[in-house]
Amino acid sequence: SPVLSCPLNAFTATNFSTATMPSAPPTLPMMSYCSAYVFGLLHSATGGDSRMSAGLYNNPPTGYIPKISMIGSASEKVFVADGGKFNSTAGPSFNGAFNTSSGGAYGDVGPWSIFSRGWGRSKINGGQTVTPGYDDRNFAFRHGNPGKNSYAMNCLFFDGHVVTMRDMEACDPNLWAPRGTQLQWDTTETWKDVLAAYPNPSPATAGYYTVR
Repeated sequence: SPVLSCPLNAFTATNFSTATMPSAPPTLPMMSYCSAYVFGLLHSATGGDSRMSAGLYNNPPTGYIPKISMIGSASEKVFVADGGKFNSTAGPSFNGAFNTSSGGAYGDVGPWSIFSRGWGRSKINGGQTVTPGYDDRNFAFRHGNPGKNSYAMNCLFFDGHVVTMRDMEACDPNLWAPRGTQLQWDTTETWKDVLAAYPNPSPATAGYYTVR
């Protein structure tokens, strides 16, 4: 649908798994948008499967259910944004399989996370990318002026307003999860430049960032 397609998204995605999606075409236009899926998770005391129950690395507070009245300030929480799922070292792909984890084809954790496949930031953090020298921020952060290292994306907030945000501004963890969510805040889960820009405000909870 043209309504759900970003004019600047000229990327093609390949079928992630012909075994699970044999009837899907070999290629499709890359998904233009991605939702913040942590808002749809339930708290888990022991660590869930990241389908309905959260993992301990992105756990909403006890008693949270997916209601807009429980997310915190709607004007400070991102509902959906320009995305590039899935992007990885192999280039964009799509996965339409039912009941996948971590947001499936349409949701993702947030650009602060090493495990984000919708808002990839591997190249800027010294990781592998699709081709040598290619910055994977081009997929989701396709607004702005990438040639001048100015990557940006449009973010739609729960109250309905839209903001164009530079990539480090969009990495603010408070944007992507309900208030009170505990995010694992270390180099195994979080990009090193994000750790430097957004230090843990909760030293009493070592290794975890408490979302405001």
